[in-house]
Amino acid sequence: MGLPALLDRQVTATFFVIAGRLGEPGSVDADGVRELRRHAMPVGSHGMWHRPWRRLTAEQATEEFHTARDRIAELTGEPVDQAACPLGRYDRAVLARLRAAGYRRVFTSDRRPARPGAWLQPRYSVRAEDTAESLRDIVFGQGMLGRARSGVVGLVKRWR
Repeated sequence: MGLPALLDRQVTATFFVIAGRLGEPGSVDADGVRELRRHAMPVGSHGMWHRPWRRLTAEQATEEFHTARDRIAELTGEPVDQAACPLGRYDRAVLARLRAAGYRRVFTSDRRPARPGAWLQPRYSVRAEDTAESLRDIVFGQGMLGRARSGVVGLVKRWR
């Protein structure tokens, strides 16, 4: 986990936990979640199983949006009101379900700058194929064509 590097730099980051994978290889365990909170790192939900949230049945949506959140809140001892959409997949129905579930902020993988105070927040995920140049673009801006492409992708997802 990147916690020591964040602490060394006095930086906070929000960690989105996959509740159904707690303690599995490659995933944080219950003690790790508690450790994040001890160091004032926000913890949000990434669902129960890291499956796409589009086209979920009502039962699956309850598991992904409510049961997962409750499991994480039990570990942190406080409400969980932030979520990150698995695989960057969402649509109007997903957003409506998340609003109805009471999430205060929802993060996507739309790779564009966030807007302070917005309910729906795009975010950048660093990927294996990223290069030093692509990371510079993230930090310093993608240029007009990249910004336009990212904006269109987010618009299509929200309106489909």
